[in-house]
Amino acid sequence: MTRRGGARAVGARAFLGALVVLLAVAAMVVVLQVGADDDKGSRPGQSALPDPAGVQAVPELEQRQRPATAYTKDGLFVFGGEREVPGPAEESGLYIEIANDGAIVEPGTTKAQAVPSPFDPPIGRPAAVATGDLVVVIGIECRISNPVDPSAVLCPGGTYAAAAYDTSSGAWSRLKLPEALASYVEGGSEALGSTSDGRAIFKLGGLWSAAQYWTYQPATDEWSRLPDPPIRPEGECLLGDQLVVVTARYRNLGDVLDDDPRRAREPGKIYNGGSTDGWVEPSLALLPVTEPDKGWRRTSSAGPTETAAVTPPDATCMGNAVFVADRTTTETAYVYDVGSTQWTKATPAPIPGPALRGVWTGKELVFLPGIAPGERTGAAFDPANGTWRLIRNAPGTLSQAAWTGETLVGYSERSYQSPPGGADSAPPVEYEAGTFSFPVGT
Repeated sequence: MTRRGGARAVGARAFLGALVVLLAVAAMVVVLQVGADDDKGSRPGQSALPDPAGVQAVPELEQRQRPATAYTKDGLFVFGGEREVPGPAEESGLYIEIANDGAIVEPGTTKAQAVPSPFDPPIGRPAAVATGDLVVVIGIECRISNPVDPSAVLCPGGTYAAAAYDTSSGAWSRLKLPEALASYVEGGSEALGSTSDGRAIFKLGGLWSAAQYWTYQPATDEWSRLPDPPIRPEGECLLGDQLVVVTARYRNLGDVLDDDPRRAREPGKIYNGGSTDGWVEPSLALLPVTEPDKGWRRTSSAGPTETAAVTPPDATCMGNAVFVADRTTTETAYVYDVGSTQWTKATPAPIPGPALRGVWTGKELVFLPGIAPGERTGAAFDPANGTWRLIRNAPGTLSQAAWTGETLVGYSERSYQSPPGGADSAPPVEYEAGTFSFPVGT
């Protein structure tokens, strides 16, 4: 477990107290608003919002946040993640406990097959990609002893470790990493998907230095690092067999970041951390992952249109196009058509943008809500006519969802347990964490 708080007990208590008050006020506003629109006679302290469709708590998956998820032919693979737990009585603050187990679940049901862990020590910040009968999992080994609880570990604090789970046999195989990856100490793992020839694609690092893009080919048991992109990547996605990265030109950032989009991140530098008038002129670079020797191809920029976006842009691949938007509001959005090589300004989304990519259904790009109290509305973008529609009563998640061809499936972390100190100090549980199978409608 890694400790949050402790030495700064007074500051931690003040911060947590303020956060609890804000969450409680937000929950009260939601209840009052819903009650005004639809008086269901809810009891004091209860949310009047109905449970979102399709969410089902799974006993094999004790509540956790940000687990690695991947959709397989046998169901939704869920592994690892983090849990906040109280520290010892003499200490102040919360601790992060690393979940070192998982399950394959039939989404929206309690049917689950437990998946034990091959990792000792456990891994933090896990990511998973399904390819064929295998699920490839990678994360940061947690090796640092916790001085308060010697049986626990801190994370992140080690190097990468990986394993492959065979869904047909239920067996794990530990994967040997090349020295360049085994010795790479960074703080993140992100699954980007798989290619037509079975390669699993991951983004590793990117918190303190430039991210690295790696592939694993199960057929040859080989890891390969992809060439670094020719632009500073702010976001990425997998479009078929092409890796797409997006960047933008920033204005008025002074010495934080210059205006050259080709400038690479440098270790120790803080990017996008100062005041800014926003980013302009997003552009992309594309790499054929199955033929990386062909190199990257850069696109034109979206033009000189200035925006109010402050947070960096992200990319979501959809069909033969790429949706580019700022990460927190999606008020600034563009669509790049790979076939015509043309940019189009997109209509702003009708909801705040969650800090994760949308899910492409073959017709629409669906964004689920985040996990803040009262957020239950998602949105779907139809690139054919450039319009949005709201999706009511949607599950909230911090993990990436997947499209099965009929429903969205994923792991919903939304759960508001009252912390130690009394049930009145935090909003009540809105609904239990669990997997979901959510029909997005049309």
